[in-house]
Amino acid sequence: MHLLIASFLLLGLCISQILIGGVKLLYGIPAYLAIAVASIIPLLISARKQSTGARVWPVCITLLLTVYLLIRSQLSPVDYLARTDFFMILAAFAVYLLTAFYITRPRQRLVVLYVLFTLAIIHTLCGILQFTRNDNFMLLSLLPDGSPVPKFIRPDYGWRASGFYICPNHLAGLFETLGLLAIGVCCFGGHKLWRRVVIGYVALSCIVGIALTGSRGGYISTVCGVGVLLLITLWVAKKLRPDRFSMTLIAAGSIGVVLIGCAIFGMSQSTVIEDRMGKVVDTGNMRPLMWQAALKQYQLNPAFGTGSGTYLYYGRHFRDPNVQNDPMHVHNDYLELLCEYGFVGAGLFAYFLILHIGSGWRAIVRLVNRRLLPAGHTANDELALLAGTLAALAALVIHSVVDFNFHIPANTLFFAFLFGILASPTADAELTPSQPTRHMRLARFALPVCGVALAALSFPLLPGEYFAEWARINLRNMIFVDQIANTSTAVAISLPGTGIGQLLPAGGVESNWAKGYEQQHLLANALSFAERGIEKEKMNPDLYYYLGEAHHFYAVFEEASLKKLLGHAAAARAYEQGLAIFPNDVRLQLKLGRAYDNQRLYDQAGEILMKAMRFDPNLGNTYASFGYHLWLQRKINRAEAYYQKALELDSGNELARAGMNDVQQIRALALNTQYVEINDDPLEGMDAEAVTSADEQFGVHGVTANE
Repeated sequence: MHLLIASFLLLGLCISQILIGGVKLLYGIPAYLAIAVASIIPLLISARKQSTGARVWPVCITLLLTVYLLIRSQLSPVDYLARTDFFMILAAFAVYLLTAFYITRPRQRLVVLYVLFTLAIIHTLCGILQFTRNDNFMLLSLLPDGSPVPKFIRPDYGWRASGFYICPNHLAGLFETLGLLAIGVCCFGGHKLWRRVVIGYVALSCIVGIALTGSRGGYISTVCGVGVLLLITLWVAKKLRPDRFSMTLIAAGSIGVVLIGCAIFGMSQSTVIEDRMGKVVDTGNMRPLMWQAALKQYQLNPAFGTGSGTYLYYGRHFRDPNVQNDPMHVHNDYLELLCEYGFVGAGLFAYFLILHIGSGWRAIVRLVNRRLLPAGHTANDELALLAGTLAALAALVIHSVVDFNFHIPANTLFFAFLFGILASPTADAELTPSQPTRHMRLARFALPVCGVALAALSFPLLPGEYFAEWARINLRNMIFVDQIANTSTAVAISLPGTGIGQLLPAGGVESNWAKGYEQQHLLANALSFAERGIEKEKMNPDLYYYLGEAHHFYAVFEEASLKKLLGHAAAARAYEQGLAIFPNDVRLQLKLGRAYDNQRLYDQAGEILMKAMRFDPNLGNTYASFGYHLWLQRKINRAEAYYQKALELDSGNELARAGMNDVQQIRALALNTQYVEINDDPLEGMDAEAVTSADEQFGVHGVTANE
């Protein structure tokens, strides 16, 4: 039974890593289901076979923290945004209890690590391809057409390696913990020489992987973790081999210097990595600005926070003007915990962290004093696991200051495994109580309850998430079709006799092939998937967003004016339904304003666009959208003022730049006497309304009627 539990636990951990770290619920649920099965199997195991080594207080504080986080996430304003945290926390708690109560023997835990070490090597190989090819290579993008698993295109990180993950920083968070564990097992484990050599290569592979990620937080935290491991090594050496302590100190210091020196030298051989190392201290980094937004959000509800997932929109509301990219996470696990769960959640987590680190250190002291010192041994698998785990968590604690690894399901599940080791640090009967306490017997029942809840609540969401992802992919693929169409046309013009266009999807380079392909295939699929998803899932705002986008593009391609109007009306209804679920989603607000404008419902469009500007007052695109709304009404002065405001916030905003170009062309034609004599003054058809006091409240100041 214990082998079966470990197998399903490992399956869950591996699936979560392979499927882009589980960052989308669609890719997280399969891992959660495997962990749910592992959590239910213990019902078949007698209570007398349960481990007695779990520490009462670490388990109790973990239970209390988990219950609080789950309740707070369920009481969050937007249910859909809270789901990611809810299921991740539930699954992490299950992994923690499985490790603390059932995966307790050193050999069992080492088997788990061996499998993850193997996967780490595959991550590294994938990362080497990403680094050398510099083309955002992703294994999930190689899936054949018709595959039930959607193809995933990695965001543009260039040369930075991310393995199976989306973001290089998250791969660094995994590598730094796995690498330090590998070093700990290599140094302290009771392994034969060949196994030590193999594990040493794993550690080296992880260090290479960290270098390729370009994660500056990963660089710093890895050095700190190595420092902690060296301190533990020196303490153990002083206790077990005091006569050789000086020699050990010199050797450890020398090895540390050599390793760091070799790492720096190797990384400096690549100009891109060397440049990245030179920016470890980056005064222009956006993270401090995002931290300030989190602190403002925290002030809204200091005790209990604003709810799970709410930084997605409060980060927009409190964004600094210099932050124009969507601030989905704080890039600081502690501040995100503080602003979303309040000082109650942050305080419980701090206590959780202290108790587990204390439990691990006390176990090392007890193990050294009671077992190794009397026996005269220096190698022990439990010591290796504990030393590596404490060093790994030291690196994690540092890295979490500048990133959000605790919000990446694959990493969080592995971290739960590490905390489970600290909660039950030894299976040695002489170092643990002879009988489990009543608290531990009661805690045992939390595991199957957790597993049943995880399976029963997550599985029904899978179809909706699946259809939503396919709808997104079909809409995304329109970008690639447009790029292919433009390339095809350019090639056909330059080489008219080659017939190269015959290789393209429509079988030619006719000017309308892309439009036909998008309508008949991509938009039809996106619309179908979105509608099927809504049949399965009513509370996912993304489904309504994708449905609205499909209707919008259908309307754009439509030539008949009545059908075009009906398409825009259908898009507006979809966006309205999405906003009913997620009222503060600026993305949906801007799209709804566009749909109203396309129907010439200017009053409704102005109202929703002003709401977007009020909620996200420092986003350039909100002002650009309102400027275009005014331009459609021929209010040239006010439109110009809003375009100018948008460009002040985001000089690269394409809508604002195009709008300003239109305004300048009109003004230039008005100054062209010859043009005016032939075609009349183009400004006569414009509304010269001046910038209003309402505009000035948004910080918009521009051309007045007198000017």
